[in-house]
Amino acid sequence: MNILATSPASILDAGLSNAKARTIHNLATWFVANKKLATALPQMADEDIFHALTGIAGIGAWTVNVLLIFNFGRPDVLPVADIGIRRGVQLIYGLIEIASTIMVQEKAELWRPYRSIASMYVWQAVKLKLSPTDLEEGRNQ
Repeated sequence: MNILATSPASILDAGLSNAKARTIHNLATWFVANKKLATALPQMADEDIFHALTGIAGIGAWTVNVLLIFNFGRPDVLPVADIGIRRGVQLIYGLIEIASTIMVQEKAELWRPYRSIASMYVWQAVKLKLSPTDLEEGRNQ
């Protein structure tokens, strides 16, 4: 499907918000205008990908992190601002409040060089609404 040839109304009819529809259009426009760079993305360093893609209106760190983890299979990406990761760190470390991004960075140093994989486990723990007791029992098995 050619996104640029698709009407904004059609994109909205798919159930996306105006902001997401604009972002999809912006991303498609960028890919057409930057074919060579777009093709090189999988081989580029994480930081270079961040720089290239976060310049696109509507694309932020969360989106790039998800791309790096789930599409490019990068093993050591840490989405520090993700609310699921922050809640997961709260759960894992028994914190009263949701972890700050700084705390996530500090705790996740122990997860290097596999912070992407650890992040997936953290998201799953939050999704399953595991308790600190559940996590402790899992460690003891």
